[in-house]
Amino acid sequence: KIKGNPNVRFCFEIISPNSKSYMLQACGPNDYKMWVAGIRACIEQQLTHGKIPPDNMLLGAGKPTKKFGKNDNVQTESIFFEKDDDDDDTDGGKSGGGSSNRGLFDDYLDDSNSSRTSGIRNPVVSQILRANPVCADCGNRDPDWASLNLGIILCIECSGVHRSLGVHVSKVRSLRLDTMREFEYNLLLSMGNDKVNKIWEAGLHHQKGWTKPSGGASRKAKEEWIKSKYLWKGFLEYRSEDGREHVDRVAKFSSDLFEAARRCDLSAIAEALAKGGSVEWKNKEEGGKTALHICVVNRPAEDSDVDSWKGVECAELLIQNGAKLDADDFDHHKVLDCAVLGNAKREMIEYLSSKAGV
Repeated sequence: KIKGNPNVRFCFEIISPNSKSYMLQACGPNDYKMWVAGIRACIEQQLTHGKIPPDNMLLGAGKPTKKFGKNDNVQTESIFFEKDDDDDDTDGGKSGGGSSNRGLFDDYLDDSNSSRTSGIRNPVVSQILRANPVCADCGNRDPDWASLNLGIILCIECSGVHRSLGVHVSKVRSLRLDTMREFEYNLLLSMGNDKVNKIWEAGLHHQKGWTKPSGGASRKAKEEWIKSKYLWKGFLEYRSEDGREHVDRVAKFSSDLFEAARRCDLSAIAEALAKGGSVEWKNKEEGGKTALHICVVNRPAEDSDVDSWKGVECAELLIQNGAKLDADDFDHHKVLDCAVLGNAKREMIEYLSSKAGV
C-alpha cells in the first residue's frame, strides 16, 4: 500500500497490530530497499510460522529477480500487519500474495545493492548479543540495535530515542539488518553495555529522584533518561581535580584522551570522550599529534598477550567519535603517514588503508 510523498524520500511507515505507527527513514535507496525487504521477510515468516525469522533470513541474499515496485520514483511505503489472502501485485509495488512461499527478501534487492548484502550474518554478532542480553538503557531483553560511537546494544524503542539525538551523539545501527565492517563489530564486542554503563552511570547515586527505567516504562520516561544520560551527561561522575569549568574539563580530558590513546586503553578512551575530551586536541609537546596519531603507532609489549591488544578497536572508537584520518601534525604528517613512519603493526596499517580507501 503506497503512501507517496514527493517531499520525503526513502521513508516507510510500519503500522503495528495495536495501530501504533512508526515512520522510518533510510539513508538512501539501497538501504531503503534492504529495510523494506527485510521487514517484509520478517512479517512473512511470522505469519507463516508464528516465530521470529532466523538471522540468515534477515541478512540473507539471494539472486535478485525484480525491481522494487513498478515505479522507481516511489520512495515511501506503508506496511500493514494484515493477514490478507487476496494481496495482488497491484500498482505501486505491493507485495505479491497467493501461493508463493519464497523469501520476500529476494524480491526487492536489485543489482545495485549487491555490495551491501551477505550470505550469513557475521558470527561476531552472536557473541555481541550473548554478551549483552539486555538493553543498555532500559533492560529490555534481546536487544539487537547498537550505537557504534558509544559501544552499546539497545532495544528498538531506545534506539529510536538515540537516533533522535543526532549522529553527533549516537550513531545507531541494526545488528540484524545493517551490514557493518569487521572492525565495527569488534569494537562493539570489546565495549558492551556493562563497561560503558560503568562510565555513563557512575554518578547516578548523586542525582536524587532518578531511577533507571525498566523495559515496560513509557517512551517518555526512556526519552528523559537517555537525554539526561548522553545529551546532558547528567550521570557522569567527576572528581575535584577534574575542574569545575567546562574549559578546564575539556583541557584535562583531552590530555587524558591522548594518554589513553597512547596506551590503547579502550575503557579510558571511552571515559575521556564521555567527559569532554576532544579528538581534535593536539599535543604541542608531541609534535602536534592528535590522539589518533599516537594511537596508531602503539604496539603490544613483547611480554604481553597479543590477542589482548586493542589498537584497531581504539582507533575505530576515536574515528567513530569524530577523529580525522587527514589531520596533520606539526610536520604535516597525516595519521597513515605516522603509522608507516612509526612502524605500526601490519593490522593497523591495513585497517587505516581500508578506512582511507587506499
